[in-house]
Amino acid sequence: MKTSMTQKIAIAALLIGTSGYLMADTKGPESKPPGCDRGHNEQQMKGHKKHFMDGELDRKEMFERKLNSDDIRTLTKAKLIMQGNENLKVGDVSKTKTGYDVTIVTNDDSLVKTLAIADNGMPLKKYKHIEERMKNRSKSK
Repeated sequence: MKTSMTQKIAIAALLIGTSGYLMADTKGPESKPPGCDRGHNEQQMKGHKKHFMDGELDRKEMFERKLNSDDIRTLTKAKLIMQGNENLKVGDVSKTKTGYDVTIVTNDDSLVKTLAIADNGMPLKKYKHIEERMKNRSKSK
């Protein structure tokens, strides 16, 4: 069987292209340090935790902080900006007994959805989940 020069080049390119893919993980998953699937171990991660928010607030303080309605509006606006949809904006921000209800509306003021936000700016569902987990941990100690 005769192979043309084009076929030889295509075969060579295929072999070169796949050889890098096949050789990329020759050590296997056991070569990664324990503790993180991205290759970081706990010792490396401790340094990152020290620099959380430049030491201004630790996680407990962030969980316990109380924001006002203007702060909640600003945080929600920032989240909408990050999503990149210019057709959405923040509507009403109203205080509730568990935090705030924030309405997301279109530019023509059509309701898109209402968000339940805790006093600290977290989604209320996530806040309650963490709060419950913290209570369970303190009971078990």
